[in-house]
Amino acid sequence: MTTGFPVRIRLELYKQGIDWQSILVLALSLGVVVGVGLAIRELNNDRRLKKELAEQMREARDLAESANKTKSEFVANISHELRTPLTAILGYADLSLRSDTPQRQVQENLQNIVLNGQNLLMLINDLLDHSKLEAGYLDIRKERFDLRAMLTEIFRATEPQARAKELGFRLSTSTWLPRHIHSDPLRFRQIVLNILSNAFKFTDHGQVELHIQLEPSMGEPECLALRVIDSGIGIAPHHQQKIFQTFSQADASISRQFGGTGLGLALARNLAHLLGGQLDLEKSVLEEGSCFLLKLPLSQEERDQCQIPEQRFSISELTLENLNVTPPSPLPRLDGKRILLVEDSADLQQLLQEYLRRAGAKVELVGDGESAVQLFLAFERFDAVLMDIQLPGADGYTTTEAIRRLGLVDIPILALTAHAGEQERERSIHAGCNAYLAKPFAPEKLIETLKSCFPLGDPIPPAIDAPIPQPQTPEDKDVWDDPKLREVRSNFILGLGHRLEEMQKAHTLSQRERLARLAHTLKGTAAHFGIPLLSQAAQDLEHEIQQSSGEFAAPSEALLRIKTLTDHLAQGLAWAPEVSSKEED
Repeated sequence: MTTGFPVRIRLELYKQGIDWQSILVLALSLGVVVGVGLAIRELNNDRRLKKELAEQMREARDLAESANKTKSEFVANISHELRTPLTAILGYADLSLRSDTPQRQVQENLQNIVLNGQNLLMLINDLLDHSKLEAGYLDIRKERFDLRAMLTEIFRATEPQARAKELGFRLSTSTWLPRHIHSDPLRFRQIVLNILSNAFKFTDHGQVELHIQLEPSMGEPECLALRVIDSGIGIAPHHQQKIFQTFSQADASISRQFGGTGLGLALARNLAHLLGGQLDLEKSVLEEGSCFLLKLPLSQEERDQCQIPEQRFSISELTLENLNVTPPSPLPRLDGKRILLVEDSADLQQLLQEYLRRAGAKVELVGDGESAVQLFLAFERFDAVLMDIQLPGADGYTTTEAIRRLGLVDIPILALTAHAGEQERERSIHAGCNAYLAKPFAPEKLIETLKSCFPLGDPIPPAIDAPIPQPQTPEDKDVWDDPKLREVRSNFILGLGHRLEEMQKAHTLSQRERLARLAHTLKGTAAHFGIPLLSQAAQDLEHEIQQSSGEFAAPSEALLRIKTLTDHLAQGLAWAPEVSSKEED
């Protein structure tokens, strides 16, 4: 029976003389006690959870306050680091402009301007590279480069810092080194310069040494080991772990006394990792100095170079005393070349024009892309084009594409941009540019890059200043017997489709000013190429725009005529047909 067990319990209780009321009271009492115990346990749990939550909130608040403080200190440091070289640049420039400043002092002022400008550029590069690293967009481009030339260049670049603080500075090696290595030369230079700059900043007496050798790395084959050793202030043991953290320095007093943003070493370590290497603080003693160690991997081929006399080198010692300080070499020559400079900044126009003039080139200046295209449509000849990318109206990419659509595929076009990234370089090349330079750049780099765009042997003759005879009416057909002129005219006709698309788009969007500008340009250009009907249609469109107000309510009769003429010309007609009024309707 299913009730057998409860019945036996009842019989047993009856024998013992215990009534059900007592049992019930006892059960209820036990239930209350258990319930109260459970409630107390839950209450204790709630209190513990609330305490843990409060602790977590306090930690989060402290972390947020610390982060906010770090950000505020970083912004303050950045402001100081930017303003300091800017103040020096403006101050020395002002002194140099004064008529009573001795010539010797002017030269010293100029040297200080260059030094502060280089420091400012390094800071800006660090900020931009840090942002790219965080976003995962930093480009690493490995290539084969001359290690000896790179080390000498780095030594020369940091020599002014050593002389300014009257410090000793030496470059030395203790083993044979491969003459050429495969890495990213830009990032290699950036890492070493950052470490050296840090050493000079914190060293007031003594010397800084850059020592390079080959040595094993934790059981691995030999790697390239670069040590930067200084006799500066050193770093306390409890601060040594912080120096590679972004925006951090050993302590707050460091930035107040020596300046800096706390970006340099953090960025240098990240770049070293991207190159497959490692940057560490090998040793540091307070008031005695520090030693930073950069290790970069080498291939077997690079290590083998050290066994071949022609492919290896060693520097016993290079110091400020035995450094042969030579004046800047003269600019490469561009004698007789005619260069079109497309740049909207008046200051850069003047500066770049002077660079080119000193190299022997003749320079034509325009401030926008449309003016550049108009020069080519007017049969102006140039040996090369310097094309700023950030132009008003049509940008440098669009302008380059327009020039290429005119059939001018052989003229070198060099893109100039302040956007220093692989994406911009690829976009420039895709648009039709032959080469790409990121601002700022040295004048030597500009001229050398420009010269590299010319064919070997430099067969391109200097452009002729005299204007080419230009037809004024369609009856001047004999002028177009010249094959080159026929080709230029044909390229203009081929580009009419794109012009028409731009005009139709501007009409659809009621972009009155843009449409008027396009119509005005087409009017003059079509007349120049001896296509009067097309020129008249463009003039009529220009007149329509002037007479209308607000949005364009209906299709443009003149724009339809332009489309009809464009279609006829695209079909290969040598001259614009005499379209009857019936066809135009």
